Amino acid sequence: MLILHTALHAEARALIQHFRLQRQHEVKSFACFACEDIFLIESGMGKIDTATAVGWAGAFLGAEEPVWLNVGMAGHADHELGKLLLAQRVEDQTSGQRFYPPQILHPLPASENLVTVGQPTLEYPDDAMVDMEASAFIRSASRFSTLELIHSIKVIADNQLNPPARMKTAAVEALLSPHLENISQIADQLLQLRRLTIDLTRETQDVIRNRWHFSQYQRNQLRRLVQRYHALHPGQALLDNIPEHIKDGKHFITWLDETLTNATLNFH
Repeated sequence: MLILHTALHAEARALIQHFRLQRQHEVKSFACFACEDIFLIESGMGKIDTATAVGWAGAFLGAEEPVWLNVGMAGHADHELGKLLLAQRVEDQTSGQRFYPPQILHPLPASENLVTVGQPTLEYPDDAMVDMEASAFIRSASRFSTLELIHSIKVIADNQLNPPARMKTAAVEALLSPHLENISQIADQLLQLRRLTIDLTRETQDVIRNRWHFSQYQRNQLRRLVQRYHALHPGQALLDNIPEHIKDGKHFITWLDETLTNATLNFH
């Protein structure tokens, strides 16, 4: 399943038309649109509304490891208006917490760091986009999927020469519409990755669970870690790379977590 998130309806309109989504009138909590395996939710602006909407959507849909895409407008000091950029590092300005969605798409789209602020600002961070939702989006979505399947895609709507202003829906659509095919291709690639990781990891998980004992909590950890391993190392068999010194489930989880942490350092 693909879950799209936008803050505003102006950002959602082009996506709704492109993916032929229909309003879900039975849902009263948020404005939601869907068709088959695509679901779009509008949260409203800001981190609190975003976190609430994303958490609600993940629980309401109950999908296994869905793909999550946050699509919206952002500012940047120097990038030209209308440029599409994938967030490669997302930082919450208030807490300092950072997220690093692995850059595993091929070909890799143009990317940039992104800082999420708590209030509208005329200041631009050094070498980074600025928005008001992405850090909350990723934090909440990561409760339901691995970071490989969670990304923020931004279109530049303001810069130093064109300061932020209240934009009409038509203006937002005009900036976003030229990139709909690129967004669709990114989504398709992530959905393919999702299918591969889920299918490939089930058998691997069964073998590992039969080798060592895992509590229910550890089984959930195991599932997420094995899926991440296959996403980051699609050509490598995990079972062939387990060190001989691993003696129980707890040590296996620790080893695999450290292995993945070291592997993802390359994306920072």
